[in-house]
Amino acid sequence: MAYTKKEFAAMTGMTTGNLSNYIRRKKVVVDGSDLIDMTEPKNVAFLEIYSQKAEIKEIKGKNKKKKAAPIKKEIATKPDEKAKPKPIDNTILEFEELKTDIKKLEKKELEIKIAKMEGGLLPIEPLKSLILNYSRTMVIQFRQALEKNIDLLVIKYKLSGADAAMMRRNVVESINEAVEKAVNECKAGIKSITAEYSEKK
Repeated sequence: MAYTKKEFAAMTGMTTGNLSNYIRRKKVVVDGSDLIDMTEPKNVAFLEIYSQKAEIKEIKGKNKKKKAAPIKKEIATKPDEKAKPKPIDNTILEFEELKTDIKKLEKKELEIKIAKMEGGLLPIEPLKSLILNYSRTMVIQFRQALEKNIDLLVIKYKLSGADAAMMRRNVVESINEAVEKAVNECKAGIKSITAEYSEKK
């Protein structure tokens, strides 16, 4: 799935201008259609981190609105009272927060890459039972259809019991050979898919 820059910015709780900065820094990847593709690990990690931050900011904003504004009291400053230190510049705080976010983002990207290399992102498990049941049903139905045709041939041409048994034996052997061949091809296909999804060069 892919999103426009405007949609992705809304999901991460930032402006499109801020998002463009991350795109220039290669923290978010845009495809040839100028869309943000969610099959890219960097984009997945970025969305996961910044969507959570957007939710936290929204909750804090709601809590601030609920609190009553405190009453300010004017206190006269004594002549000998030491001057209080100035608050830290917000720019410095924002820079430190940005560095922390980048570290989290890089860590998440690494986790996704490792999972991809190990085949952890392949949707194999949910399909195992489906493929197995499909293959078993197909073999059973095929064998039953052949046995019915053998019965019809035996009746039509008045074949002996030995001839019928030989035909059934041949059918079973042919089916077993076909299944073995299909299994080998399936194994080769799994190896090919694993190699494609791994990022080993």
